Amino acid sequence: EIVLREEPVCRICGRNASTIADHIVPLSTARDALELAQLKKRANYQGACQPCHDRKRATEDKRWSRPPALLRRVRARA
Repeated sequence: EIVLREEPVCRICGRNASTIADHIVPLSTARDALELAQLKKRANYQGACQPCHDRKRATEDKRWSRPPALLRRVRARA
């Protein structure tokens, strides 16, 4: 996959090899088709190792209770 080729080292820890193309802002936060399309763009992906991805997923519900700046910008354009 393109993300893993472009980011061979985990962007989160900076140590391990990237094995997962992770969505920075989860697709589940999209309120409509336009937001979903924006979140599927390359800018919303990062290379991550399995341990970092698992830790991130475990905390996503709390973390995304407030829309991050990227999602606020997407919503402002709509």
